[in-house]
Amino acid sequence: MTISNTSYFRRPPVMLEPKQVIAFNGITYSIDICDLAFQRLQENLYFSSYPEGCEIRSTAIFSDVWTIISNATIFQKLVSTQFKIDKRDLLFQKLVGIDALRNSNQHIDERIDEVILDNELPIYGSISWYSREHEQPSFGKVISLDSGSFSYKKQITMKPVNPVGRSNQQLVSAIEFTSVIKENLKFVQKTIDLNDLMEGLKFIVDFLEKQINDQLVNKEPLERHSHELSVTLYTRKVISEVI
Repeated sequence: MTISNTSYFRRPPVMLEPKQVIAFNGITYSIDICDLAFQRLQENLYFSSYPEGCEIRSTAIFSDVWTIISNATIFQKLVSTQFKIDKRDLLFQKLVGIDALRNSNQHIDERIDEVILDNELPIYGSISWYSREHEQPSFGKVISLDSGSFSYKKQITMKPVNPVGRSNQQLVSAIEFTSVIKENLKFVQKTIDLNDLMEGLKFIVDFLEKQINDQLVNKEPLERHSHELSVTLYTRKVISEVI
């Protein structure tokens, strides 16, 4: 996991103000959700690369992509607000464009007719990835997938990424996602590299944790909040009356 069990984000010091603790919780959950969704995405992409598996799990794939984009945007906003870092800072360079994608998806009604349907673009975007061969790790295949059934089209909208020159140590790499955003009052297609995005999230977390650790190391031992789930159960007596 990107955020360790001993992290101040996961177990904030009791000395922090309640709103700071809530922000730390939000940062932890947004990163954890991205980690979970990305791991599941990689598994589904790899499994969908070979005929001995099952049919491509396209719904799960695009669900995880949008989950990552949405929660990475929440993370970026929390960090920018709580640590007073401008979103144009180089710290966020690998997150550039995710907020535009998320906002575009949230306001999809504005562009369905004039952009997506008129240009025959898939509403939930397109994705391409490189998948290593099972038996020959030095070989692999590049796959593209549109979110939907496009048997009537001559070709899919996604341009597959060229893996040449890239490090392909993982079973699945070069995961690129494309959708529509609004830029300078115009609708354009935007592509992001999900591997870079996840690396960017980890880089930011590592950077912030170092700053926090440097400030608090001389104050240890600190009383810290537990990371155990806080669950409250409510019971209500239900009275059924027959009239």
